[in-house]
Amino acid sequence: MKTRMIRLITTMVLACLALLVAWDAHPTMACAAPARDIPDLSKEEDYRAFNIFLSNFSEGGVGLSMYANEREFVSLSASPEHLARFAFTNYAQNGGAYETMSNARWNVRVPVAKLDAILERLCGTTLDDWSELNSTSSSFLYEDGYVYTQITNGFPLNGPAVTTSVEGWRKGTFRVEFDAYSYPKEKTGYKIGDRSQYSMTEPQLNNLLGVSGPDRRGYAIVWANKSDGEWKIQLVKYVLY
Repeated sequence: MKTRMIRLITTMVLACLALLVAWDAHPTMACAAPARDIPDLSKEEDYRAFNIFLSNFSEGGVGLSMYANEREFVSLSASPEHLARFAFTNYAQNGGAYETMSNARWNVRVPVAKLDAILERLCGTTLDDWSELNSTSSSFLYEDGYVYTQITNGFPLNGPAVTTSVEGWRKGTFRVEFDAYSYPKEKTGYKIGDRSQYSMTEPQLNNLLGVSGPDRRGYAIVWANKSDGEWKIQLVKYVLY
């Protein structure tokens, strides 16, 4: 028994010595965190990925308000109505099928599951209780798994966003500066569908839209992670000046 104990202790000591030797040769080997991918806007795939992400918000008119305190959209503290408006608009703009109704007040509806999927993908959150809309919003109604609203002239569509800089921010997030084309489609004829536009420079977009340049600037705080060559990005905060 004593001999076996001595052998066990000897084995443990040798293992510790081996680990120390490895640590001395490679001091970061045992505790190094995976390298963090940093967006490089000189690479088309990075530039395009961030432009597409931010355009989800600029195209939907998020932050377009004459009031300064309404130009900020924070995913985790946005009101039920603001979350519903963003998700409903984004869903319809990107070809989501919605049902038309004959009700005099509510003429279109979308399943809550579709809206939750958009909020989870783009904002990293969902609305736990959609029925809150019924007591806090005059523009949306929740009933039996659907969100209803009234649309008379189609869904609003503004222009894209162009990422101008990305830098590391607090707690693993990035701060992204951008320019926004908040001109409505009625003024520019802008359409979602041509994916190549998200790789365009501002002079190219100016020519496409027939305008002199972006008319808004802003910044976003985002979580972003690159996996298998694809960026997954989720919004923390979006601010339009």
